[in-house]
Amino acid sequence: MRKIILIALFPLTFISLKAQVTLVDTFAFEYLTAYNSFWSITDVDGVLHLGSDLDGDIFTFEEGSGLGNMIDVDDAITFSHGLVWDGSSFWVAEDYTSNGASLFQLDASGNILSSFVLPEQIGGNSSGIGGLTMDGGEIWFSVYYPDFDEFPFGYAYKINPITQAITDTLPLHGKQVYGISSYGDYIFYVTDDINGDEERIYTYSKLEQDTLFSFPLLDPDGDSSPRGLHWFDDHLWLLAKRPGSSAFAYSMLYKYQIELGETLLPEMSLTESSIDFGPTIVGEMANLAFFIKNTGMADLTIDDVGNTNSVFLINHEDLPFTIEPGDSSVVTISFLPDDMLVYTDFVTVSSDDQDNPIQNVNITGEGIVVNGINSNELDIAVKVFPNPIREMLSVEFSSSKVMPIEINLHQINGKQIRHLAQTTSSNQVKNLSFDTSNLKAGQYLLEFKNESGVSQTIQILKQ
Repeated sequence: MRKIILIALFPLTFISLKAQVTLVDTFAFEYLTAYNSFWSITDVDGVLHLGSDLDGDIFTFEEGSGLGNMIDVDDAITFSHGLVWDGSSFWVAEDYTSNGASLFQLDASGNILSSFVLPEQIGGNSSGIGGLTMDGGEIWFSVYYPDFDEFPFGYAYKINPITQAITDTLPLHGKQVYGISSYGDYIFYVTDDINGDEERIYTYSKLEQDTLFSFPLLDPDGDSSPRGLHWFDDHLWLLAKRPGSSAFAYSMLYKYQIELGETLLPEMSLTESSIDFGPTIVGEMANLAFFIKNTGMADLTIDDVGNTNSVFLINHEDLPFTIEPGDSSVVTISFLPDDMLVYTDFVTVSSDDQDNPIQNVNITGEGIVVNGINSNELDIAVKVFPNPIREMLSVEFSSSKVMPIEINLHQINGKQIRHLAQTTSSNQVKNLSFDTSNLKAGQYLLEFKNESGVSQTIQILKQ
């Protein structure tokens, strides 16, 4: 066992943090052609799996016992330029293919379930794939060809394997990026020296949208042919050759411990400080919402979300729940007044945010009675499409009687932000369209209100 500590203090051109990187262990494999061709790495049910680029076979590996079972994959798979497990099946990347490499889906026994060609991206076909990593239900793939002469020297792309749509893009340092691994907010990737680049592992923050730090590999001659990279069991694992000249081209598994010089902490932010339901008919329910966002660098745990006044009902995920860095969780508040009163309360959110563990959202609402009847007399049939909306919002509506109608747009907290139309509703379906291209992404309320102030709202989502 080797233990080497690197204190990484890198230039500020693309580095923003100090990091301590410790090589805590290495595992050498015997000189066999299949082992020498190890390229990809993933884990299944707590066991590492290594993919051979010789014939595509997959080998299990455990620290205490070394290599174990082999999965003899379909004979059509003679490559392994990336390997991931999505919870029920493997995905493996094809080696260099000028017309675009493919992703193959395999069952746990190595049989082919499906495949598709990766779509054309910046610079042309996705010909050279260096590695794969899961990120939620989607897959990042690094591309070593095409590459470019100035930064970004290459790209990684995130793809939905079901829809085959690209959902994100990551600019890369180094022309020959192979292994890539996603963990929480971080994406790690490793560069080879084929085009004269230094062999390094880079750490990118999705939240900061920037490279945090990088560190060199340990081979004295700077040529260890790094391949697969995978975060597993709180360590970063790298497949490469063992240190030394090309005469020592044995594959080796490197186990790194990475600690940032700054303590990574969660940070809770609430999208609203107050929510006003406004006048609401007694006995009728109105719904509004706010989001709990994690703007920190570590998982945020929500321990409690509560209030005291029973006319306000709170709906949220089962407690306790976790929000990953950069993600959010919605809290829906329902207001059901039972009398003609002004009601006040506040929602208290408790978390493990060290600086502001308890935060509140003030809520108010007023119960009203229209013409002495505790019911909504507006009675408009409304259809909104599309929902979610993008550039345009289309509305169809009708009512059993003729009446003047005012149409307004509100923020989710009830604040009116736009008067859309003054029109008339009848038993004839009316169609109206509104430009929403300048509307920020988020939740909104579309209000229909008559001359007496009786209103009806529909919740819409802008993407």
